[in-house]
Amino acid sequence: FGLSKQPHINRFLLHRQPPPPALPNDNLVHKSTDMGIQGFSYSISPEEPKYGDLVLHGCQEAADLLRDHPEAWRVYTDGSGLHIRHNGAAVIIVDPSDPGARVFSHRIREDSSYPAELYALLLALKKSPRDKKIVLLSDCSAALQKFHSIVQGTC
Repeated sequence: FGLSKQPHINRFLLHRQPPPPALPNDNLVHKSTDMGIQGFSYSISPEEPKYGDLVLHGCQEAADLLRDHPEAWRVYTDGSGLHIRHNGAAVIIVDPSDPGARVFSHRIREDSSYPAELYALLLALKKSPRDKKIVLLSDCSAALQKFHSIVQGTC
């Protein structure tokens, strides 16, 4: 019996998927690699979340911080567990006086996403200007609590 005798062979074949859309790079100003860190600077930032949007999604504290410190640089971080031993950390830094954004990412070889979250915070502190006030936003409350403990001297 050949394959032609198999009435439902199509259900075993992988269907071709269209390629993913290309990332926008028309406003990409700079790309660099520094010790494995990919860095990008965009001349036009995507629209940042508005106060009402943050409140609606349960981020009241973040909304209040951004409202109360409009002159501060905004730093968004995230760490992600993609696969065992293949995680990533990303940082977006926004200067309130400049319409562009700086984006940094790094691959982390750990077994969980928590080290990636911590590395994203470390990367944010390394790449943020030291002479400016920053508002650091992360979705990892455990990592932020750890930072708070370090600052308070209780860690």
